[in-house]
Amino acid sequence: MILKPLFVWGVLLGFSTVLTVVAQDHPGDFARQVPLSLSGEGPWYRIELPAALQLSAVQPNLVDLRVFNAEGEIQPYAMLESEGEQGSGGHALIFLAHGAAPFLLAVGNPTVGPGSLPLLALLPEASPQLLASLAVARTQF
Repeated sequence: MILKPLFVWGVLLGFSTVLTVVAQDHPGDFARQVPLSLSGEGPWYRIELPAALQLSAVQPNLVDLRVFNAEGEIQPYAMLESEGEQGSGGHALIFLAHGAAPFLLAVGNPTVGPGSLPLLALLPEASPQLLASLAVARTQF
């Protein structure tokens, strides 16, 4: 299923405005910044969060996690429960990539509040099939 370009731009504009007004976080505000390599055709990407990266979080519920583009803009994302590494419970992140690469996953800021959006607010057409077909992002962690 391919999202219509107008819808994608509407989502980008809406979430960019909200996230810019609400949060002025910067990559340097976080203890760890990990480059992401994107493969496949976006703009939606899914990344399985490595256990070591999850352990770098200051807050156990991972609210201190953000995705940034090269301009330092926060990318809208949703957190999912996943099978994780080697079948253990873990987390995956779905994000909408806009702006210039490279993209960074940043974690470890005790002063930030929640940045994750509900999955259906981010991607209203979410289904197991759609989520399985998303392009992949990987950390260099």
